[in-house]
Amino acid sequence: IDNMGLYYSNIGKYKQALQCFLKSIDIAIKMNNRVQQSHTMTHIGLTHLNIGNMKESLKYGIKSLKIAQSINDKQAESAAMNNMVLTYMKMGDKDHAFEYCKKSLNVCKEIGDKQAYGSIINNMGAIYYSTFDYDESLECFYESLKLREELNDKRGISTLLNNIGFILNEQGKVQKALKYYERSVNIKRQIGDMQGVADILYNIGRSDIILSDFQKAIEYFNQSLLIIKKLGDKIGEVDNLVCLANTYIYLNNFKKAEICIKEALKISNKLNDINIWRSVYLTAANVSIHLCDNNKNIKQNIKNALQFVEKCTNINREIKDEKLYADILLIKARVISLRSYNEQSKQHFEQAENILIKKNDVFALSQCYYYHAFAIIKNHRKEKLSDAKKYLIKASKTFIHLNSKYWIEGINICKQMMKKM
Repeated sequence: IDNMGLYYSNIGKYKQALQCFLKSIDIAIKMNNRVQQSHTMTHIGLTHLNIGNMKESLKYGIKSLKIAQSINDKQAESAAMNNMVLTYMKMGDKDHAFEYCKKSLNVCKEIGDKQAYGSIINNMGAIYYSTFDYDESLECFYESLKLREELNDKRGISTLLNNIGFILNEQGKVQKALKYYERSVNIKRQIGDMQGVADILYNIGRSDIILSDFQKAIEYFNQSLLIIKKLGDKIGEVDNLVCLANTYIYLNNFKKAEICIKEALKISNKLNDINIWRSVYLTAANVSIHLCDNNKNIKQNIKNALQFVEKCTNINREIKDEKLYADILLIKARVISLRSYNEQSKQHFEQAENILIKKNDVFALSQCYYYHAFAIIKNHRKEKLSDAKKYLIKASKTFIHLNSKYWIEGINICKQMMKKM
């Protein structure tokens, strides 16, 4: 029954997987099989993680770990801790994630479990990514990929190819990232991992946004969304809706952007996932700002944007994430600049830029430079035009390198506006 649960989990049918695991745990308890209890509880925790139920995931992870330690089952102990790492990461608790990652790594070394060691190194790479240490993250992913290839673990290989592509994308190496995504999604399809297919289609869509291929991005997000809805993955559904909302903004289709973000808000309110909340609130604020830029109910949309920013600020008081803080500062600067470019908006822009420089987030930094220049130009601050030109030059380097047509066009429009001042 437990193996049947794993089968359902691997193809993304989480409700059926949970039913199997719960039957399996009942049998294990009746037979007083502590080893099976620990393993199945880890599987239940991981399934709850996949459907976005973090509290249940952590609860079963802790139960599994306690049982494994009580019977000195090192393999089960490592698996339980690895599950807890994933849960803490989703909850935004990087310190606990790193703590259990190191503990699990030590156990794997002790028992010589290469399969588990590769999984944990992969998770450590994800933690490094969350702290914006992309080089360390890639090093972990490449090491884990090598181990997976030695074991001929196709599922693991495809996951690592996707992870490497994701980091390369964040570094602005988009075409290289797409090659890794293509290799990954082909393997995912071969092994029938539809959840994995959906995740990679989503990532390809994100790359297409950077390349300003918005229609193509929408196609990939909708393909991913179709699979995600069948699987019942609410977190994945919200992720795709958020990206669709942002993409429709770029296409000036504000009606569809509003529809997507409202649906994302509706679903996210039922989830206990800080990372999802921050993503949805930031995008909702962004939608509100763009509606203001197009003279749509300006007073109400400024109010809405500020309310969503406040929600993000409350989240950041808890998780203290510098990237989120930069996003908050940028949104605040843009909201203030809707009415005037002043010292406060200037400070917010500059603080956001400094954080993004530190985090080496090239694309986000270039966007920040663009918005800073646009705020100066739109508010007719002639005495600040030299600063605007400087920011546009900095932004254009990245956008031209990436061939981001949308942003290049935006810079050209800004230059035309400056000529008329």
